[in-house]
Formats: sequence, C-alpha cells, structure tokens
Amino acid sequence: MAAPPRVAIVGGGLAGAAAALEAVRQGAEVMLVSAASGATALGWGSLDVAGAVPGSRRLRWRAPLREAPLSGADRLAILIGTFATHPYAVLFGRDAARGDAAAAAEQVKQAVEDLDRALQPHGLGVEGSLDENRLLADPHGNVRVCDYAFTGAAGGNLAEVPEIAWVTLAGLPADPASVALGRLAAERAALGLSPAPARSVELRLPEGLALESVARLAAELDRPDALAALCQVAKEARAGSSAGRMWLFPPVLGLESPAPKLAALRESVGSPVAETLAAVPDATPGYRLQRALAAALDAAGVRRYAGRATNLAVREGRIGALGYTNEQGDAVEIDADAVVLATGRFLAGGLREEGGVVAESILGLPLYDGKGARVDGRPAQASVRRRYLDAHPLFGAGVVTDARLRPVNAPGGPPVAPNVFAAGDLLTGFDAARDRTGLGVALMTGVAAARNAVQGAKRGGLS
Repeated sequence: MAAPPRVAIVGGGLAGAAAALEAVRQGAEVMLVSAASGATALGWGSLDVAGAVPGSRRLRWRAPLREAPLSGADRLAILIGTFATHPYAVLFGRDAARGDAAAAAEQVKQAVEDLDRALQPHGLGVEGSLDENRLLADPHGNVRVCDYAFTGAAGGNLAEVPEIAWVTLAGLPADPASVALGRLAAERAALGLSPAPARSVELRLPEGLALESVARLAAELDRPDALAALCQVAKEARAGSSAGRMWLFPPVLGLESPAPKLAALRESVGSPVAETLAAVPDATPGYRLQRALAAALDAAGVRRYAGRATNLAVREGRIGALGYTNEQGDAVEIDADAVVLATGRFLAGGLREEGGVVAESILGLPLYDGKGARVDGRPAQASVRRRYLDAHPLFGAGVVTDARLRPVNAPGGPPVAPNVFAAGDLLTGFDAARDRTGLGVALMTGVAAARNAVQGAKRGGLS
C-alpha cells in the first residue's frame, strides 16, 4: 500500500486550519507550521461568506430593482459572476459561466457543515444559512447583515425579535446604553425593519470579578461560581420581562464553550439569550475560534509546529520540503509532497514591507491588487489612498493563482510550482475588512487548496 501523501501547511488561522482538516479527510499526513494566530483570532463572531455591506456595489443588502433583500446565496452569485478577481470567482468560475451558482452555494454549505462538525466537540458551533440573512448587533448598536455566525452571537438574530433587553454590566467599559440603543433603532429603521421595543438592563456583579475588560471578565465567567453569580443577578433583574424578549449580553460568556453559559442564563431569565458580536480590540469570539480550531486539529491528528516558515526547497523541479525556524531559532526542514500557503497578509506576516517595498514573505511571489496592478516592489504608501474610507489597493493585494489555487507569476500564466497552493488572505481580489468575506474566503479556499494538493500528490504532482 502506498504511503499517504505528505501535505505541509503554513498558517495558523482559519484558512490553514480548514486546509489541514480537509487534507486529513482526503487521507493525507498533515503538518502545520504557524508562528502566531493571525487575523482569525480577531474575529467578531460571524463567519461571513457573503454578508451585506452598506454602500457596497458588490455586497448589497437589497436588489437595486426590487425591494426584497438579497440573500447570502444571491450575493455569492453576484461575486462569482461579476467580479472576476474575487477568490470565489476563481473557485467557482465554471459554475458562474453556466449560470449555475447553486452548485457553488452547495459547496459552501458542505464546507460549513464540515467545520461545524469539527468544532462541536470543542465547545463551538456554526449556525446560519446562505438562504436567510441573520441580523446581528455589535456592542455599539451597529447591525451587521450576516449569513453564518458562531455560537454566542449566532442566536442574536434581530430580524423578527419582538423585544430587546440590552444588557450592560456595571463597571465594564462600554458605550452608554442610550447611545447604543439609539444607534440600534436607527440601524433597524435603515434596514427596513419594524420597530422593536428595547430597554437597557444594567447588572451589577459581586465585587472581586475582573471588570477591566471584556476578555478578563470572559475568563472569569469560565468559572462555575462566577457564572452562577451572573445568573443570579440576571434572574433578579428579569421582573416584567416577557418570554419573547431577547436578552443581548456583551461577548463575555467565557473564553471557552459559550453554549453552557447561554443555556444557564436562558433558564435564569426565561427568555432567549445571545451575545452581541464583538468589536476589536475585545475579540473574544475570535479567541474562542482559535482555541477550538487548535483542539480540532489535534483531534484530527494534524502535527502542529510553532515557527516561522522561511523557504521552500526545490527537488527535481518540484517543491520537496518546507523550511522553517522554530522557537529555539533552529532551522528545520519538513519533507512534503505538496504545500499550502495560508500565510495571510500584513497582520499574519504573509506580506511584509522590507527594504522600503512590499514583498511576499516566503517565495517572493508577485503581488497584484484587485484591478491587476502590481503592488510588490513598491513602498506600501504608494498603494494606499488619501481618505480613510476609500478602497485601498494595498489591503486587497495578494497572489494571483490558477483555477486550482496554484500561485502564478502573471495572470493567465503557468503555476510557479505544480505542488504549491495558496489560500485565505494571501489571495488577491478582495479586502477582508471592507468586503466582509474574509472568513468565508478562508474556509472555502482552504478546503479547495487542500483538496487540490492531496489529489495532485496522489497523481504524482501532475497538472
């Protein structure tokens, strides 16, 4: 029996984790190298595949010629059919050409189900649908139009909520409740939702619990005694609360598994309970996701190495090994039949400014913005615009790939190596912050890159 293909993955965020889990499902031996968590750990609690963005031509809330809101599936179809450089168009281009975006949506649904199945044993799940918008509030009262979200915020869908209890915790830094609720009412009106009565509920926790930040309190609430104290004060404050009122807590319900906390609070107040989305720097949902992904990788048998990837070694015309520097500063080499680069952009270190110019960190791959202009070899400031709210080419820059997600030196050119693949934020054609497709792209391209890598390795690296 032939030995399983060896796949090396670089990157510790969702793209790298999704690639690793899929490679295991495809029968590969998987090694993952990462220096840090990257952008995934700053997630706010949603997994946006094609969530709506106010003012966006690419990701509208409503169809221009009709009043009905677009669904996530509708927006996915627009992206793959209209914006040729977006990673979804690269992945699903043939489906779009046939006018069959439904096949792409089915692939998304399967990938989300697989991710949910991997995370559930480790205290986190994915809820939602491409067929129905999920309207979730953040701590400032802003409403985000999402398709999928993780346990915690996922249950806070405001689309048809009759009443809202906006929970504040005395001593915890936050916007004044009156400001947040005013913004929430304005956002609901702008989305065309009917008004919903909302009131502020302030809870005072016993002395001794850390209230300096969301993260510190979340860590405290992983303790049963601290959770019991929160449940008690919530129970005392529920007087006059109707069974249909949604209680929205800040994202403080533990750094691990929020589901038991939600269930305990729901029993205490006798009403639905959810968290708001998070907002940087208080990204507790991102931290939960990172921890659950690490546990899922360990459970799947992925070998994880802490270190920074430095180079790919060429053997007989193909990449044969991944080199990295470990935490002790030693140079280490891992033999591999295929490599997936999920190194992210500037935050995670996949792109850097070196010697005054922008460069890709491992292979020195050429970088392009979403309009096909070269970005590498130029100062970073040359690819940003004067106004903050403008679209900045630098933040949508990345590598161009072929249809199998293999990096190329120029659009339409041959792959730089037959067994190297790219995924996630390293890809060009989208700005994860502006488009709100970041984790969706990470998931889908991670899965596709791993599948292509394993299949190619099983065929001996043939194109």
